Amino acid sequence: MERILSLWKEIARYVFGSITTRTPMMSRLRRLLIAVVSSTALILLFTYSTYTLRFWPGGHSSSRTVALKALILLPLALGLAVGLWRLQVRPRDAFRAAIIGAALGAAFGYLGIRVLFWMAFGRAAGFGESIFLHMLQWDLDVGAVSSGVVAGTCALMLAITDRSWRVLLPIVGLVAVGLFLPSPLVNMITRNQELTLAFAVSGAARHVCATDQMGRVPIIEVGQVPIIDVESETRRVRQALNSAGISGDYEVVRLCRQGHGRKVLEIIVLNEPISARTDLFEPNGSDVIYLKKPGGWDKIPSKARTLDRKVYLWPPNADDGAVLTFVMTQDAFGYGTGFSVPERSP
Repeated sequence: MERILSLWKEIARYVFGSITTRTPMMSRLRRLLIAVVSSTALILLFTYSTYTLRFWPGGHSSSRTVALKALILLPLALGLAVGLWRLQVRPRDAFRAAIIGAALGAAFGYLGIRVLFWMAFGRAAGFGESIFLHMLQWDLDVGAVSSGVVAGTCALMLAITDRSWRVLLPIVGLVAVGLFLPSPLVNMITRNQELTLAFAVSGAARHVCATDQMGRVPIIEVGQVPIIDVESETRRVRQALNSAGISGDYEVVRLCRQGHGRKVLEIIVLNEPISARTDLFEPNGSDVIYLKKPGGWDKIPSKARTLDRKVYLWPPNADDGAVLTFVMTQDAFGYGTGFSVPERSP
């Protein structure tokens, strides 16, 4: 047993001693390992960790997956750049490393997702325009480019410099910026917001569609959004209806949430089945109520500002008497969902 342990000690001493030997080849190998390992760790941090913590721009797992695939070759490019770097460290090498790392990260983040779209959709990827000259999606572009820039900058600075506190402090600051800045920036540019849709149905309408949910309110959550608290949102809807002077036997029969950012509530009050397609504009930073009347719709408050995004309502099929309307939603990045009101029985 002692001979085996001594043999392992000799092997470990030989391997680690070779790696730590101050030869040009070993020095380049150490730099390469630092660049590849640190960039890989940072890319995983900016994709999986931010998504888990709900900091990923847009909050959709599909855009995170595309960004991760676009950056998969970045560590190899950074390792190549480190391998070609001179061994002697000069005063301005930290700045040069930051510039080169940022350039490589931006290039892989921007071009990588476009190459993936081109491989998947061909000429149809840009809808008649060059995908290399236009934005695809703000959440995807900003998420991939910011992750690539910060990962590339930090990895090259760690690999090339002596890793003193003057280098480590800016790296920590860059990582914090890469974690927390992209999401609010994208929300501001796209006017993204956490929209909660609530459908309130009158007693007469419930009688028409013969629905009885027995106090159960079906919920839909699009993307990674905060969990809907049914009791709290139902109370909030009833308070909003009372404040607007809308009285009657109304029941919340459907709740849907999508988007990130400022919290807004859109209440759609139905007294009868929808007879024609209706487009209801999403409120801009404030709560709004859409009240269905025989002659059309009332918006409360009437001067509430809206966005160009809409909630689409379609009339039910002629043979589907248990549904008041079919709904289609769309968020700031084109993601959405469809459902019926009330929930169709299985």
